[in-house]
Amino acid sequence: MLNMQVPLEFVQSRTALTWPEVEFGVRNGWLDPEDAVKIAMAEVDREPSPSADVLELASVLPRERGRVPELIERLGRSGGLVSRDKWLYLLLDWVYCNRSALTDAFQVVEEIYATFDYPDEISSFVRYMPAKDPAHAGEKPMLNAWRQYLDRQRSIFGHSSGAADGRFSGSIR
Repeated sequence: MLNMQVPLEFVQSRTALTWPEVEFGVRNGWLDPEDAVKIAMAEVDREPSPSADVLELASVLPRERGRVPELIERLGRSGGLVSRDKWLYLLLDWVYCNRSALTDAFQVVEEIYATFDYPDEISSFVRYMPAKDPAHAGEKPMLNAWRQYLDRQRSIFGHSSGAADGRFSGSIR
């Protein structure tokens, strides 16, 4: 099972999450529950009339943090879809940007590949998958395929670049 957490600042520099996507990220451990509180607080500041659930999550006191998972789950059921593709993109983008700080970034890609049930669209940069063209075998072509995947997904999901680009700012446990 994939055990990593992506900093909220990185996520927000890439895309916006729906509440179901926030809940999905928290449930899988990719997003810290405290980040959901920060998202709720930002929504309260931004929206003229946020929902009662958002207000409740935004106003949770430190001694009430045990309620956060329940509130996130409730907001996650509030409507909207979870984009697994968006989370696949976010995780792969974070790993790509921080690959030099990782012991084996391609090992992490393999874990992501398995976690997301072996999506074909990333198989070209999974180390143990055979290259469709032998001329594209090896680390450099795999990095190029990874970068191309990220560029395509960025055009679908959001922002062009972010402040966290290239800096190790999260944790893989």
